[in-house]
Amino acid sequence: MNKDLIWYGPPFSYSGYAQHNRAMLFELQRLGWNIFLTPTEEHIPSGLAGKDLLTAMVNKPGCDTKKTISLNLIPPPSMPFYSAYTILFTTIESLTVHEGFLSRICQFDEVWVPCQANFNSLLKAGYPKKKLFVVPEGVYTENFKPFVAPMPEYTSDKFTFFYHGDWSFRKGVDILIRAYAKAFSRTDNVRLIMLTHYQGGDSKLSKTIIPMEVRFICKKYGLTELPKIEFIFDYIEDADLPSLYSCTDVYVAPTRGEAWGLPICQAMSCGKPAIVTGWGGQLDFCNNKNGFICDIDKFDIMDDKCQLNVDFYKLQKFPFCDVDHFAELMRYCYENREVVKEKGKKARKTIEESFTWANAAKIADRRLRAIYESNTYNANVQSSKLDERIDKDVIKGFASRYL
Repeated sequence: MNKDLIWYGPPFSYSGYAQHNRAMLFELQRLGWNIFLTPTEEHIPSGLAGKDLLTAMVNKPGCDTKKTISLNLIPPPSMPFYSAYTILFTTIESLTVHEGFLSRICQFDEVWVPCQANFNSLLKAGYPKKKLFVVPEGVYTENFKPFVAPMPEYTSDKFTFFYHGDWSFRKGVDILIRAYAKAFSRTDNVRLIMLTHYQGGDSKLSKTIIPMEVRFICKKYGLTELPKIEFIFDYIEDADLPSLYSCTDVYVAPTRGEAWGLPICQAMSCGKPAIVTGWGGQLDFCNNKNGFICDIDKFDIMDDKCQLNVDFYKLQKFPFCDVDHFAELMRYCYENREVVKEKGKKARKTIEESFTWANAAKIADRRLRAIYESNTYNANVQSSKLDERIDKDVIKGFASRYL
């Protein structure tokens, strides 16, 4: 059976998409797939783990684009990267689906999403069920594990809540600040660590803008005193993140929309339970037995509440956490630390048993095998009239940047 695979996506950064790309590339290669990588990024960070393996995939010759599955692990492009059979592996954060998003994904032969919430949203929007598949994300549980030595600079006797992600309205940072201020005072032995950057910006920009936005949130909601918050604006390598998780007690994610929630999954793998929004990809692995689920106050649009930087978010409905309930859950964790520890053990077990990258790759592997063995794929190969020269020129153009 053919095991060639054209992979189109961004593996050379520290974004969630890049981590997803890297992990699936490495795991599918271990399962015997011959991968021809076409990266969407031009810059490769120094010291990136697996850099040599990735660049070897880029420079590999001999791809027959008319007889190879193309898997596009990216936000939906205006046109797919063509081959005999195209798969789009993508995510959506909203309950509803933008018409433009739907029209783009319909150009592919099938679509993979990481969670049941995405699957349900696309079905409701009219995308055909037979072309839609759930392929989850995962964690390297051998790296993200409990009892790793903590980072000395962040060790404290204070009960610690932890947030890791963009500083943005969709991530619910305003909800988190409000709930934290509602649950605690400065006299409580508590802190909130936020490893964050301003909407994907650099550390310098984040150090300037985020404190300003915190002051704006406090003024808007009449928050006169904030309990202790520690911001981390520098990037921390994946290899060092488990040591940071060891300095914390509970992960917090009052997100207004998540297709998976990789930091939530990583925290749980490290034995830390999470307080999460009651809708989204995180509910595939987080529940009230291994964590804490916050009630939804409403599903609403975000257009009139923040500056949207994604066109597909416009006029779409997103979940808004109940601030009071999130505050109650934070206070409950602070006052019931044995419960927190027990849920943390269950969280680790959940991730270790069912949500590793190896498990995710096995699911992808089964589907890819089924495609190659199907009559539909063989018919596509026979009838394909794509211009092979154009595809090869595209591959050559990308590969030349890494020679």
